[in-house]
Amino acid sequence: MRQPFSLTFRMARYLVGKRMRGEEKFPVVMMLEPLHTCNLACLGCTPDRWAGPKSEWLTVDQCLESVDECNPPMVSVCGGEPLVHTDIDKIVNGILERGKYVILCTNALLLPKFLDKMKPSPYLSFAIHLDGMEKTHDYVTQRPGCFKKAIDASKMALDRGYRVNCNTTVFAESNIDEIAELFRHIKEDLGFHGIITSPGYDFDQTGGDFFLKRQQVVERFKKLLGMVKEEWFGNSQLYLDFLKGELELTCTAWGNPTRTPKGWQGPCYMLRDAYHPTFRDLVDKTEWHKYGPSSGEPRCQTCMVHAGFEPTVASGRGIKLGKQLYNAVKMMS
Repeated sequence: MRQPFSLTFRMARYLVGKRMRGEEKFPVVMMLEPLHTCNLACLGCTPDRWAGPKSEWLTVDQCLESVDECNPPMVSVCGGEPLVHTDIDKIVNGILERGKYVILCTNALLLPKFLDKMKPSPYLSFAIHLDGMEKTHDYVTQRPGCFKKAIDASKMALDRGYRVNCNTTVFAESNIDEIAELFRHIKEDLGFHGIITSPGYDFDQTGGDFFLKRQQVVERFKKLLGMVKEEWFGNSQLYLDFLKGELELTCTAWGNPTRTPKGWQGPCYMLRDAYHPTFRDLVDKTEWHKYGPSSGEPRCQTCMVHAGFEPTVASGRGIKLGKQLYNAVKMMS
């Protein structure tokens, strides 16, 4: 899959401009959570991400003001379940009118109603959450029939000309053979445009067995990526190499800043140590050296989530060849 050429070109131009101006910390993809309300309560999620009251929802103006303030080339609209928001079409249209690319992350249960309010756009894509085939997905979402509804809604979106991707989180209990089967099904049978994947993260730091440790991530993704075509993925190739343990990346969490109903979440999408009133306050007042794999912060040691490491690839910073890749290059020279 990778990304459409227009997006790749625009992103490259944006990044080159930032580097030429000497900017050190800038957004690559803004994470916009207009609400923490969801119509599901999936395993691995936390109540503060699905049980937020309507009174805390961000308004259309608040969402668009945040996009203007951050001014990223791409916005990932997530939550909660963003399609629960009664003004989500106005929010998405407002972002598109600003010339931004939008990835709408959704469980797809309400997608058919949303499609009736929107026109397909080359700047809009859906990331449909699917964490396994039917039995597993319905178990994770705790709702029978959820998988079938998501697939039916995705087919509808594809038929109407929308760009549709699969968004899959890999947990300790995930069956890699089944995940590979899912990826082949949505690509070869259904015609999804691509796949976005990431290991799960223990948001509440319970230490439970539901979440993968770093070595487990490497083992699982080596197997998974050996079973399917890597060109199917929307993740960058270097991030996939990182998941396989062939590369080391530093964390540049400021590249995926998260705007939530409580403010700009710091330091990152995973950790909720502080909420800032502005994007600039988040960047300037976060003590970034205290976070990341080499910081000694225990919560960062097992994290390999895309939100912290994909911006590293995009900005070209903090990339180190791992032993396995180094040896392979050495043998070829």
